[in-house]
Amino acid sequence: MCFEECFKVWFVYFPKAVASSIVGMLLGLIPTVVFAVATTAITLVRTPINFWITFKVALTSLILRPGLR
Repeated sequence: MCFEECFKVWFVYFPKAVASSIVGMLLGLIPTVVFAVATTAITLVRTPINFWITFKVALTSLILRPGLR
């Protein structure tokens, strides 16, 4: 009886579990790559704009105006 159960576990259930895990990981890579590329693209576009707005506000603010006492 133990031989049949051990055989079933190692040669039926274990390969099915490994195969489904591999398929699941490969399917999980697709949205991961999409989200990583989207996040990088948004960062590359928005960072220079945010720097420009920050420097523009800093240069036109009262802090940097000459002649203040």
